[in-house]
Amino acid sequence: MHKISNFTVIVYIFFISDSYTLDMAPRLHNDFSKSSCPAGLPLWEDGITEQPQTRKFADVIKSAAKNADIVMLGDTNHFDPDIHGLMAKDENLQALKDGGYTHITLEVSQRMQHWIDKFNRDELTQKQFEDKIHMSLQVAQSNEDGAWTRQIGKVAAFAKENGMQLAFIDPGNGENWCSNDLKGEELAACELDNDRDRFRDAPLSTSLNSLLKETPNAKVFQVYGSAHYSVDNGSKELLEGKSLKIDVYKSRASYEADKNDTRQDPSHVEKMGWGAIKPDLVYMMETQDAYTTCATPPAFAEDLTKSGSEPKPADYRPAPPQLQAAPAR
Repeated sequence: MHKISNFTVIVYIFFISDSYTLDMAPRLHNDFSKSSCPAGLPLWEDGITEQPQTRKFADVIKSAAKNADIVMLGDTNHFDPDIHGLMAKDENLQALKDGGYTHITLEVSQRMQHWIDKFNRDELTQKQFEDKIHMSLQVAQSNEDGAWTRQIGKVAAFAKENGMQLAFIDPGNGENWCSNDLKGEELAACELDNDRDRFRDAPLSTSLNSLLKETPNAKVFQVYGSAHYSVDNGSKELLEGKSLKIDVYKSRASYEADKNDTRQDPSHVEKMGWGAIKPDLVYMMETQDAYTTCATPPAFAEDLTKSGSEPKPADYRPAPPQLQAAPAR
């Protein structure tokens, strides 16, 4: 299932006026004319192709850069540091540079941006920068040993050395409080609305649009929870540039476990609306398998076919996954 991130201990009161209801989803989805996904495709189905292509993630990054202004790595499990740390691998950072990306944005509180600014002005060493941000990130999911903090420090140093901009871009929506006076159904309704508010990404779209406007020929690579921009609530339509979203899983087994868990208990996913907008690509890290989906733009699919290694043989079938318990939410 898609995970809700909690990368900081800073709490915000952040109210958004939003008239979104799940009844609006079909009307909003009609605006995505490029999508060929069947109207009745369940929320937990991505419409992936049977035959994946073997691609290094660095090749995927560069192919995506040709087809979008904003490329999103959808982190499907915040408890696995290897997934959100994929962008910090040397070959992937080099691919960001070679692909012409100007910005790297992370799901970290905007309130911490000043530490990046100080680092870029040489007021902090990389170690000092990591120490500063770790004061908030030390309780983040999968960051018990500081791996995520160090990955961010590495990315910050690479961006600084190569004329790119790193931005902490999480606006903190969905962190409201429900009154202690609420009980029963009123409390449940308030908590559900707060959960939904986390994925009303209009503020995030506004921040991304600002980056595109401020820098000529800007190209953004974003690492964010995969549930964001999967809810059909109008947030994605607000993006002024072309976007591609690549949901990354550790393995085919973890992908199948995720989907099976949702099939068995779909109630919460249906209430949240996760999965109404499909990813443009699904990527399995362990096998380097790239699966196009029913939402993949044809030009991007064609570029993937031309780049990197050859597609899997026609008779290739992924090994039946050893299903495992779905990660904790």
